[in-house]
Amino acid sequence: MDRPRLGGAVVTDTGCRGTVSKINVHGKLMVQMEGEEEEEEGGLATSEVRKLSLLSVRSAGPAVRFRIDRFMGKNEDAVRIAASLFSLVAQDFR
Repeated sequence: MDRPRLGGAVVTDTGCRGTVSKINVHGKLMVQMEGEEEEEEGGLATSEVRKLSLLSVRSAGPAVRFRIDRFMGKNEDAVRIAASLFSLVAQDFR
C-alpha cells in the first residue's frame, strides 16, 4: 500500500479527493480538498483545507516517478538547476 505523500493525491474515508499540503509533527495531514471551490471577491477560487489523521486517508493512485532524462532534455538551464537542487539535498546528508 502506498503511503500518502506531501503533494500527493489522497481519498478520504468519505470518498472525497484532495491533495496533501502539510504534514505536522503529530502525524496529522493538512489536505486541500477538491471540488469544494468557491469564488472569492477577488475572483480567485479557494478550497477547504482539512486536518485529517493518517489512518483516515489513502493514496489516490500510484506515485508518479521522477524521470531525470525527461527533466534534463527540456532546457539547457535544466542541468544547472538540477545540479543546484541535488547539491542542496546532499547538504542534509553530510
